[in-house]
Amino acid sequence: MQPDDERWAKQYPAVEFMLPDLLLHHESLHIGQISIWRRAAGLPAVKLPARAIRPGLV
Repeated sequence: MQPDDERWAKQYPAVEFMLPDLLLHHESLHIGQISIWRRAAGLPAVKLPARAIRPGLV
């Protein structure tokens, strides 16, 4: 199924391609924006979770 929005349909051939992008790439952009805003306001950057593989996850 192709996305309903014409702008998104140009970027994604099917809705299935949108999910990984929205969950991974798009979200990380917003976390970066929030982190930059926090540092500009004199607050610490956003603390990200450890990147180590958690037992039972894989």
